[in-house]
Amino acid sequence: MGYKILRSVNIPKNKQVLIKATCLDFRDQPYDIKLKIINLSASCGGEYGYWLFRVMTKGDSIISASMKCPCSEKTLERARKKFYENWDK
Repeated sequence: MGYKILRSVNIPKNKQVLIKATCLDFRDQPYDIKLKIINLSASCGGEYGYWLFRVMTKGDSIISASMKCPCSEKTLERARKKFYENWDK
């Protein structure tokens, strides 16, 4: 499976792949990593945190998530970028 590398995110490609793979393997992660993903989704996504969580852990596309929730693709893209950039903080 290939991972989409986000050029606008200011972290190395390998780190992006690691973050995405960790999120997609959400069910098998230890409790502290699960909590980190949930908290990052909530803080970076704000009121759309659930949809950001789905994008990061379920592999939903930004387009499909924005069609289901009352927000634009740009809003979710900004939240996803913030998620990646805040991973190590």
